[in-house]
Amino acid sequence: TASYDGETAEEQRKPWEHITREDVLRVLEKFTGVQQQVPPIHSAIKQDGRPVYLAARAGETPEMKSRSINISELELTAFEPPYVHLRVACSKGTYIRSLAHDIGQELGCGAWLSGLRRTRIGSFLADNALDTEAFIATLQELRNKPKS
Repeated sequence: TASYDGETAEEQRKPWEHITREDVLRVLEKFTGVQQQVPPIHSAIKQDGRPVYLAARAGETPEMKSRSINISELELTAFEPPYVHLRVACSKGTYIRSLAHDIGQELGCGAWLSGLRRTRIGSFLADNALDTEAFIATLQELRNKPKS
């Protein structure tokens, strides 16, 4: 897809049935470490003070410059053709949509991101986060707490 996710329509379909788990593992090795990545044109990066996704939605093709990123961990957690599930540890500024697209290009079948769950930001883990009900209860406790 042009957006590298489900936001835009698929541009074309290519055969994927021949892709094996070993093919995916081999390709993933190429994406670990410091590298250059081109962000998707459907992103909030600004050019001339305007998010490039606005230009993309208007049918323009903004020129995107590559950026240095670091993917410190890239693990195949499930191989369920035509889907692959990955766990990624990466630097700030990494576009996971671009990573999915680039992996698909390397495999020769194309790919787009169908889901994303951020599990960590710095030292903050999703597993340690409050669920919505606990968060609301904590806010109510703080609101009702006498001011000193």
